[in-house]
Amino acid sequence: VGRLAADVRRVTVVFVRLHVKLDHPDHRTALLIHQSLLAVQKAGYRFKGTLRQFLQDDKGLVAILVMGMPPLAPDPTDSVRAVLAAMALQEGLGELGVCASVGITSGRAYSGFVGSPSRKEMCVMGSFVNMAARLMAAGCQSILMDKETEKDASLQVECEELESVRVKGRDAPLLVFTPLRRRAPDEVVALA
Repeated sequence: VGRLAADVRRVTVVFVRLHVKLDHPDHRTALLIHQSLLAVQKAGYRFKGTLRQFLQDDKGLVAILVMGMPPLAPDPTDSVRAVLAAMALQEGLGELGVCASVGITSGRAYSGFVGSPSRKEMCVMGSFVNMAARLMAAGCQSILMDKETEKDASLQVECEELESVRVKGRDAPLLVFTPLRRRAPDEVVALA
């Protein structure tokens, strides 16, 4: 793992906020969080994503998936796989009675280790990564994606443009889209 080189590469980032009440956590809450994390992992790994992080912060319980992060190579299908993973994880979480807000963005990012020789971790850094977190925060139990992600994903996923949203860190409103459904195989061929 220590030999993976740092580079700048195209990746797709998926921020997922789990809407789980943490006011009075008990054994059932811990079990629900564990099952929710498993649902996120299952969807992410099914579509060849990497679970970058799972944490609790000011936004609540947040999971971060990355498509194209080492040791995997960037792939032209990263965006579509990220959207399909988001749709699958919402379905899996729904079966547990857990709602999720998801933000997805794509772009070029630094990908490499951060930290010290005694404790380091693989990360991705770039302004668009922060935008995925902003879209997650702007969405209410929905999947929101940027134009870059929609452009690549729309060949396999029917998407709908929503009203632009204002997010922290950007002066202009951000174009956002949401996935509606996976296209049938004959529709994918017709569009390509």
